[in-house]
Amino acid sequence: MASHADYFLAARGENGFLHVRICCNTGLDDPNKDFTLVTLPERRFESVAAVVNHCANIGVYSRHLPPAILKYPLNEESV
Repeated sequence: MASHADYFLAARGENGFLHVRICCNTGLDDPNKDFTLVTLPERRFESVAAVVNHCANIGVYSRHLPPAILKYPLNEESV
């Protein structure tokens, strides 16, 4: 179960939907918060939009399905 500060990225691929957890590594009120993907915990991002943009460039990966490429990724203006 995700904390109140976590998000999930959902993407539809050729073989179904992928759901990837985006973890907030500090509290939401912390000005120095950063985010990671469960599937890429060593990489830290400054915002949820930065995570989504990263996924837009390389695809969304899952342990069980081929990657899904984002056709309509989130951008900074829509956050």
